[in-house]
Amino acid sequence: MRPVSRALFAAAALLASLSAAASVRAEPRGKPDFDAIFASVVEKFAKPRTTAFAEAADTEAKVWTAFCASARKPSEIEGLKAAFARTADAWVAIEVLRSGPAAQANRYERLVHWPERRNAIGRGLAQLYAGTNPADLEPAAFAKTSVAVQGLNAMERVLFEPDATKALAAPGPAGQRRCAVGSAIATAIAATAGELRDGWGRDPKAIAAETGASEPGREATTRILTDLLTEYRAIIEVKIDQPAGKSLEQAKPATAEMARSQRSTRTIVLALDALDALTRLLIDPDWAEADSVLATVASARSIAATEPGEIGPLAADPKTRSRVVLLRSAVDSAYETAVEAVPAALGLTVGFTSLDGD
Repeated sequence: MRPVSRALFAAAALLASLSAAASVRAEPRGKPDFDAIFASVVEKFAKPRTTAFAEAADTEAKVWTAFCASARKPSEIEGLKAAFARTADAWVAIEVLRSGPAAQANRYERLVHWPERRNAIGRGLAQLYAGTNPADLEPAAFAKTSVAVQGLNAMERVLFEPDATKALAAPGPAGQRRCAVGSAIATAIAATAGELRDGWGRDPKAIAAETGASEPGREATTRILTDLLTEYRAIIEVKIDQPAGKSLEQAKPATAEMARSQRSTRTIVLALDALDALTRLLIDPDWAEADSVLATVASARSIAATEPGEIGPLAADPKTRSRVVLLRSAVDSAYETAVEAVPAALGLTVGFTSLDGD
């Protein structure tokens, strides 16, 4: 048996054992204090992570400003890409939070436009590149443009399209306009990131009160739980299924999230890291099922972290597709465990996730 096959067999065996362990149900202890649980999520998860995201985005915007004011040498574009990578990493660490401040003012949609439909990003960027009025790229005016060009997916395209380096470094008005568009996107991302930081930086009770529920702590916690389960679905349906397709023949590697910047696998690893951290704040660590719930997440994360390449190409290669299938099974196992166990641990009922009906 080849080394890769042995690793796959071992991982599959681990998944089977975790699924069996997760099927042994145990009741959680006591009645949850939803105000305390939500406050913990805000203080230990939302606040530090949105602060880190805002800082990374602000730094990226400054890097763009400096680059556009310089001679725009091709060698300096690597600095733009490095700043983008830091911002993208910080975003994935909080993308699970779709409710609360992220659900207001289209903030989530302004940051992420994926899956892309009808080449909205490409068409939007083409219009911006063709423009000649600098006022169109001022923050107030740019905020009124399509959300497709205001976030991280648009920034990735500006930086990683085949002609990106040449276009950004080109002399004359065309190169200057291209750079100004990138700077405008970076500024927009930083502004939205700052809004998220400020939104989550308030008193947890004030944030919970915005739900308008008679039991705001309970409702706010329910929405966080829905976010948690939605992120599992997003990993499965968007980050894996979309590029992998239902069969080898239906694989579409170019449709993987962040495929241009070769971050498709990394986003899954970081998303699973965030799910692990958030789960630990939602459930009692002494609860009998806690270890099983966290072990399934850790197993999926371990498989993702050892993938030798990007999700799209792996899924499109008959020699490596089995690795993607195993990863999907691992994430699905973690989801099934979480969807059964975590709501039960909290005594909450979750209906549709925010991906349902899309």
